[in-house]
Amino acid sequence: MNNEEIFNHCSIYENLDEFLKFNNMDKNDFDIKATEGWYMDCTCGTYNGASDIFSPWEITPENVADSLITVFHEMEWDINLVDLEGWEDDSKVDRGAILNYLADSYIFIIKDSKRIYLDMD
Repeated sequence: MNNEEIFNHCSIYENLDEFLKFNNMDKNDFDIKATEGWYMDCTCGTYNGASDIFSPWEITPENVADSLITVFHEMEWDINLVDLEGWEDDSKVDRGAILNYLADSYIFIIKDSKRIYLDMD
């Protein structure tokens, strides 16, 4: 799987209200799922410590794939990597293999806030 394929696999919502309506939930339900870890925020961006401002990357196929790759390498929860070549050291797992691994996941993007989420349920 490449950047374009993983991007095309994502569900993209214009804003949080559209996501909530499509998924028949309210903001409180969303916040609970995010807080409890059911929705993992995979958004990458630039953080300015002096001004305490986080600026998410633009939503492009490459940035979405890079964000997912970054989160994959930072995951601390137990996942089954045995099917991936190089699984003994996840930093050596091929990029395409990681994107293939994530292809079975529900990934959604909230376009106006530039947020990328991985549904952990």
